[in-house]
Amino acid sequence: MLTRLLCCVATLQLNIVEGKRQYLYDEHGRRYLDAFAGIATVCCGHCHPDVVDAITAQARRLQHSTVLYLNHAIADFAEALASKLPGDLKVVFFTNSGTEANELAILMARLYTGSHDIISLRNSYHGNAAGTMGATAQKNWKFNVVQSGVHHAVNPDPYRGAFGSDAEKYARDVQEIIEFGTTGQVAGFISEAIQGVGGIVEVSPGYLPLAYEKVRKAGGLCIADEVQAGFARVGSHFWGFETHGVVPDIVTMAKGIGNGIPLGAVVTTPEIAQVLTRRCYFNTFGGNPLCTAGGLAVLKVLEKERLQENAFVIGSYLKDRLRGLQEKHESEARISVGPVELERDVPWRIRELLSIFLTTIPLNRSPLCSCSHRRREGDGLHARRRARDRPPAQDAGQRGDLQRHGTHERYGRLGRERRVLWERLQDHTPSVLQQGRC
Repeated sequence: MLTRLLCCVATLQLNIVEGKRQYLYDEHGRRYLDAFAGIATVCCGHCHPDVVDAITAQARRLQHSTVLYLNHAIADFAEALASKLPGDLKVVFFTNSGTEANELAILMARLYTGSHDIISLRNSYHGNAAGTMGATAQKNWKFNVVQSGVHHAVNPDPYRGAFGSDAEKYARDVQEIIEFGTTGQVAGFISEAIQGVGGIVEVSPGYLPLAYEKVRKAGGLCIADEVQAGFARVGSHFWGFETHGVVPDIVTMAKGIGNGIPLGAVVTTPEIAQVLTRRCYFNTFGGNPLCTAGGLAVLKVLEKERLQENAFVIGSYLKDRLRGLQEKHESEARISVGPVELERDVPWRIRELLSIFLTTIPLNRSPLCSCSHRRREGDGLHARRRARDRPPAQDAGQRGDLQRHGTHERYGRLGRERRVLWERLQDHTPSVLQQGRC
């Protein structure tokens, strides 16, 4: 029986059979500009030749053994990955997904501290296994299973949050959870610097340093969930947490780490990593040579093609274009410092996290394939009402003219055609926004 999410996707009636860099192709050969990247997963383009070659070569040599044996593919990638992280974050555990990575991180925090309580943020998403489901704070992703020992702090959303952009008030809520909801000692605090499934929400500037301080005073570890925000997507930095000037105790990652390969990782300090030696932690497929060879190739592509710089350049360009919409179209609009927010006199908002819109836009007119839609009860893909576009981070060699691909028109028409667009978005969940539609 299909789940509700799968039913949602099935209604799209779009059979994607091939991908090349920033493009997807359906069974009829129609080409789409991918503006979703497999939910922020394809970070350097579909079927990038360097990644394909690395996976193919490794598959011919050795597909799988076990992490009980040494293998250069695992060691090389772990070393390269650790070099991208600050401080003493040098020990890498490989997993198969972000959910597994967050499960392991929470386990390590509880073992290391001897405490059980975990603090996460409302509107967050950290996975759908029993442990991470507790840390997730969205009802659409929760089932009625035991989810004990997790407390959800007020979401520090600078745009729609209860305290605006007041980081101190949000951090005070973390302190009150510690004082009134726990013994005064906690195992850890897990957060995304930019909430992905929650709707591309960047936490208030100054919040994470304050929250980290309070959690550490209570004996807890700070976990940065970089599953969606990591791997050069924020443009100015390689990791989302770096934009807030903090250094976590544990970092989790997946999605972009493998460009679509089932791969995740947990990186922590040698001291914290030692807690797993008390018992035997083992993951059959985590860190297999096929995936780690692909992961290393992805990392090399990001560096060789300077995709972090590309994210910054294209993000800045898009930001300027979206700001121009304020002047061109009637609107009661406001734009925040991080994500671009256009708030209108009807209940509709477009939020584009510039650092996640990474692709350049080619010059020919191609359909735009996007999972941008109004959130309906139970679909869980988007919070509130917004369009969320997150293409691959590949550089096509052009800065891109957003207007040529309908992005400018699609957003600009909201001022004069919002009612028609609103009806269409309700009828297409998720929708494929093609040139000349929506």
